[in-house]
Amino acid sequence: MPFLGVLDDKNLPRVPGTIVLDEYQAHSEAITITCILIIFWGATMYGGTVGPLLNTGLFVIAREFNVTVADVVIISAYQLLIVALTGPIISAIGRKWGKRPCLLISCLFSLIGSIVDSTSKDLKTLLTARAIQGFGVAAYESLLFPIIGDLFFVHQRGPYTAMGNFVLAGVANLCGIVTGSITNNMGWKYLFHILVALEAAQFLLQFLFVPETSYNRAAPSSVIQTLAVEIHDGGGIDPEKNINRSLVEVEGSSQTTPQHTRASTLKKTYWQELAIFTETYSDENMLQLVLAPFAVCLNLAAMWFVILPGVFIALYVAIAYDLPQLFSVPPYNLSAQGIGYLSLGSFVGGILAAVIMALLNDPLIRWATRKSNGIYEPEYRLIPVFLGFITGAGLMGFDFVSQNGGSVYLAATMYGLTLFGIMMAIIPAAGYMLDAYPNLTHEAAIINMTFKNLLIYGFMFYTFGGVAMALILSAPVLFVFGKKYRSYWHRHNLLEKLNIQTHAEF
Repeated sequence: MPFLGVLDDKNLPRVPGTIVLDEYQAHSEAITITCILIIFWGATMYGGTVGPLLNTGLFVIAREFNVTVADVVIISAYQLLIVALTGPIISAIGRKWGKRPCLLISCLFSLIGSIVDSTSKDLKTLLTARAIQGFGVAAYESLLFPIIGDLFFVHQRGPYTAMGNFVLAGVANLCGIVTGSITNNMGWKYLFHILVALEAAQFLLQFLFVPETSYNRAAPSSVIQTLAVEIHDGGGIDPEKNINRSLVEVEGSSQTTPQHTRASTLKKTYWQELAIFTETYSDENMLQLVLAPFAVCLNLAAMWFVILPGVFIALYVAIAYDLPQLFSVPPYNLSAQGIGYLSLGSFVGGILAAVIMALLNDPLIRWATRKSNGIYEPEYRLIPVFLGFITGAGLMGFDFVSQNGGSVYLAATMYGLTLFGIMMAIIPAAGYMLDAYPNLTHEAAIINMTFKNLLIYGFMFYTFGGVAMALILSAPVLFVFGKKYRSYWHRHNLLEKLNIQTHAEF
């Protein structure tokens, strides 16, 4: 029986997602690290910075254009709506022609939007420019984790998953600190002047040094991943053999494929890898691919992944939009710079959680795997998720302090506690989805992003503090019954019955 109460399954000899783990094999090459760092930089700007860029300067912009703060906030609302609606289209293009064109086109849209933003002289121009930027956000928000699945093995993903979550959910706080000072001392348009230079540099690096990460598989779908071991029909591991194999056939076949399971094609030259469109990665029609992100919600584990991180990140974003309206008026009367410094608390909370998870995530699953006789279950990723309860306490504390005019430092601390709890919940959730359902990760990430952006409106902190705690209580069900459900889904895949195909990311 697997470790820590994960229920075993008797219907399949090998449940998809369950692997034999060898932590000493499969180290990434330097070029892989270069690729992921450039993509993280892009995600930092487009996924973590573009949205909250104007938050600290809402009152400044409202005074300059002689409009209400609500009129300025609605600009960001339209941008979020565009991000949400373009998600399924990005998913379809990424499946059909790969992730590289999605990322490059997104860079261009955001760059053009930033240039127009920097010349805005009225609210309508600013609205138009922010809408154009919205088309550049969806790809980096939704494709980041599937790319991590493309580039790294199971036991290597922990630090990158933690960093990815921090980039998308935590960097916005550092953005608030920086943008507050720039707005206060130089003016809000300089935010876009600086962003244009950074986006142009990132676009060049993305084009020159990040090739396509998608690939067509040579191996069949009925395989499980294993690193540097041979699995025998009885299910055990032969310690006398250390055969470097990446995939072993579930149904008893001895077929293997080379490490990293890349398609059996000749390696492309650097100049060939600069192509924007490399090849076709899916034979499905575009309508099926557009509908696929919605269809994956038929899988209850995927639905859980969509809802839990979506709600938690939306909670955090809702507070970010409320900060200027809460602290720019009496009794606080903070400037744009002061509001930016409020984000220091959440930045510290977010980076602490990311560092803790980066250091402990993979060692924790290796420990659980050793206790399970070398068999890794994706449910082991969910062990730290219970620390997400801290989110509810932080939200309720922030609400109490801000409503009663309490210490601004205490409010910042509660804000930091909230993001710490959010990160401790969403990092394990993302890791679980990557490992348990690699063939659904792409679509699940898209629909998660769409759900989150449609959910950001109208939150009440007390109510949703309780919601945050209730969502964490759903994790033990998935932990205990997750393996059985993976087996059930493999045997009764509703997407296959609907003729909708998805493809593993690694």
